[in-house]
Amino acid sequence: MSVLLLGACLFPGALAGQQSGNTPGFCLRGRPLPRCQWYPLAEVALSTRLADQNRNQTPARFYISGELGALYNLSARSALGGGAYLGADDDGWRLGIRPRYRHWIADGWTADAALGVLFAGELDLYEGTWPGLTAQVGVGWQDLVALTTQLEIIGTTQGTWVNWYAGLQAASFAALIIAPVTWLIAMFTAASNTS
Repeated sequence: MSVLLLGACLFPGALAGQQSGNTPGFCLRGRPLPRCQWYPLAEVALSTRLADQNRNQTPARFYISGELGALYNLSARSALGGGAYLGADDDGWRLGIRPRYRHWIADGWTADAALGVLFAGELDLYEGTWPGLTAQVGVGWQDLVALTTQLEIIGTTQGTWVNWYAGLQAASFAALIIAPVTWLIAMFTAASNTS
């Protein structure tokens, strides 16, 4: 939440800088310096569970996650930022915040690494004891699509719950297009699991 408030405070000044032509400013889609100074972090990912340490039944068929925040280019090769994170599957939901580092590789390719805290959620199998940990590593292209892997470590009343996911992620305006379709898939899958 603090990342979003910071972005809202910086938005007018960044636009003014971009319009004046003196310094790079705000971009709707992430680009390295000198094209952009900062840009929104808007992502939606559809993943599948690869490993679960303590689950006693068939692994969940999907995991949907989204992140909203901002990134700031420190140089032509690196950016820092973070966002609010929400994840959901047929076991429940998780809410957290994840600081992030982005490395601009070349020709629009990026490598991202994030490590954050899950501070709330609801699990169907166990009662979660918050906070938990969340981490993500991904390789993306043009701030539009990425291959990602995520790890969650959540303490529960029955022990530590460790989940590992891999999937495909849409970012910036591609995320806005993909998000409704992704949530429809999630609702359909959840409904078929309960029937």
